[in-house]
Amino acid sequence: MMRIEDLHTRATLVALHITTWSARKFDRAVTNKINSDHGLAGDAGRYNKRLLAPQVGANDSYKALIRVCNAARTSHYENTLAWGDDGSRCLPSANYLVYMGIMRQHESDFVEARRTFDGDYPMLVDAARQWLRPVEDGGMFRESDYPSLATVSARFTFRIDPKPLPTAGDFRVTLPAAEMDALRAAVEHNVRQAADEAVSDARKRLISVVESIVERLSEPEKTFHDTLIGNARNLTDVLSRLNVMGDPEIEAMRQRVENELTNVEPQTLRDEPTIRKAVAQSAKKILVDMNQYSRRVKS
Repeated sequence: MMRIEDLHTRATLVALHITTWSARKFDRAVTNKINSDHGLAGDAGRYNKRLLAPQVGANDSYKALIRVCNAARTSHYENTLAWGDDGSRCLPSANYLVYMGIMRQHESDFVEARRTFDGDYPMLVDAARQWLRPVEDGGMFRESDYPSLATVSARFTFRIDPKPLPTAGDFRVTLPAAEMDALRAAVEHNVRQAADEAVSDARKRLISVVESIVERLSEPEKTFHDTLIGNARNLTDVLSRLNVMGDPEIEAMRQRVENELTNVEPQTLRDEPTIRKAVAQSAKKILVDMNQYSRRVKS
């Protein structure tokens, strides 16, 4: 297994910053009326209205833009490892080019989806005016609830922020020797703790996907989607590049999942009870070994 001191040569940190417009607004007047109608005092509830009409086709471009953002977040988490609590995640160098290729495509999709939404925004506001009805007509539409096109477009942002892993030698400050030693020790402790979290993240992902296979295949009558095996295939592929510490047991488990659980087509598992049973048994054995490994790591 790789030394913790060499980790900064094998990985970087990366943060994904995405902001969106919620298309919802707290309506105090409606909230007060509802509370009053029910004889309730104070903030018994809050009414947050949807600003865009829900009819099919009325806000497809907004929904498409949100889907792009959600897909980018999913890819970011799938292709990186947990690291600390400041929003950054560990990106092993082995997965850097794959990650950046995926995320650049998401960014391109984001730019295109935002452009489409910008073009539709005036129409969306008009549709909302018809749907909610203006407040002067007893409805809930207020022109002031809708930002200008420039403002609402600027609320959708997408930024990838890579940065190097910290090392104990990064400091360029002049401090007493004892303070410098304490500072370096704190950095080394934090890096080691975060590295342990990254390894744990990889282990938990494997356990989760195998648990799903055990749960769905162990009972012959249970149905399952193709993604049961597809998710396992995707995970074993990405984990071949995410084992940042070179943990031999995680790699061995990854290979077992890949070789024993993902080389059978989902339809074959549905059509062939004997094969389904054999794969379920293999998954159970792998899960037992994984859980034993987890207990050893924790003890």
